[in-house]
Amino acid sequence: MHVKIGLRTGAAWTLLLATGQAYALELDVAVANDSEYSTNIRRTSDDEISEWRHEPGVDIAAVHEGERYTLNGAYSVFRRIHQKSEFDDDTVSVGSSGFEWRAIPDALVFDIQDSRTETVIDSQLPDDFNNRQVVGRTSAGARATVPSIGAHTIELSYRVEHLAADTSETDSDRTMASAAYNVPLTQTSTLSLSGTRSTVDFDDPLAPDYKSWSGRLAYSATRRQSSLTAGIGYTTNDRELSRDTASGVTGDIDLTYAFSEITTGSIGYSHQFQDNTNNPFGGLGAFGGQVGEQTSGLSELFIEDSAYANISTEFSGTTVSIGLDASRSDYEDIPRDEKRASVTLDLSREVRPGLTVAFYSALSRVEFVDADDQYDELRTGIRTAFDVTRKLSAHLDVEYQKRKQDVAPIDYDVWGFTVGLRYALVGARRLF
Repeated sequence: MHVKIGLRTGAAWTLLLATGQAYALELDVAVANDSEYSTNIRRTSDDEISEWRHEPGVDIAAVHEGERYTLNGAYSVFRRIHQKSEFDDDTVSVGSSGFEWRAIPDALVFDIQDSRTETVIDSQLPDDFNNRQVVGRTSAGARATVPSIGAHTIELSYRVEHLAADTSETDSDRTMASAAYNVPLTQTSTLSLSGTRSTVDFDDPLAPDYKSWSGRLAYSATRRQSSLTAGIGYTTNDRELSRDTASGVTGDIDLTYAFSEITTGSIGYSHQFQDNTNNPFGGLGAFGGQVGEQTSGLSELFIEDSAYANISTEFSGTTVSIGLDASRSDYEDIPRDEKRASVTLDLSREVRPGLTVAFYSALSRVEFVDADDQYDELRTGIRTAFDVTRKLSAHLDVEYQKRKQDVAPIDYDVWGFTVGLRYALVGARRLF
């Protein structure tokens, strides 16, 4: 069981920038102090340890849309202060931001992207604070679009990226250069043939750097009620340290369909090469957390098959979302193959203006194929969020997590109770 109490003080300003025309920059700032109580901080089946944990911090968000550029971002920076000495105090920053400059509209675009996500280091271990790290991803790139025959276009792009992990030795530098030939079939559908060359350079000298070459034929279409993207290709990964070349067919398909104004469904499937730090799962610490966290503490290549199906609708003012997810990760060199499956249910209802109740429940199974082990996990919770005044908002959460593992002795459950307050001086948006 854990209890969380928070107080947030915020300020927001709207700045008008003149570039021949006035565009607004909205900047929101909130100062936070969250306190959380837990009776099972180490996620153990016995000898449970309880403590208070304090998390003073700052939330910052900015949004700007100009004629030639777009800016948006939201970050939370806070200090974790543990009452007891089971875990070290640390500073955590999570969030994302992006800047896009349309130097020549529809012809030349530059952009910078950044994200910081808290992830699990090793998914075979409990997700306590010793098994968490923040993975940062910073990238910059340029994209040029050149007219070709008729309405056909040629698209050239180049991107550099740096990934950095707080704890594990999985930092890497990456580059990606691509060229695509786009053929409009109709006003709402396009056929595209592309080729990409990328490089991955790991900081760890024992991790095999690799170069990739891939080709892809893709189709995309948008209708009044639906959208479809599908692609098939081939990828070759040429790896160092005497590792075998990893090659194979890749593909993906995503379909979204609006059954009505309030009901939307989507399904998808993907078969792609990945490495752990290039595709981190995150969301730890947020209401609802993350189902079936994936290992981020490895620098290994694997082929991933993943599929999903989601539907969202509304009944008498209550928003309902149901999701199904399944994936399999087949590693090229190490015995860490994994299978994952989960089902999630999310409900949300605005009881009255300024008062919202949300509920989630997620059941997942993760199988460690080579270790002949697996665990089942249940996460569920309910949140009541309300505006106390025009500037002061609060939320009350109750959450429960239970994990049972077959071979490794990692069985535990934990209850949680959260109370949070947020105060905004001028026009700040709710960030949670």
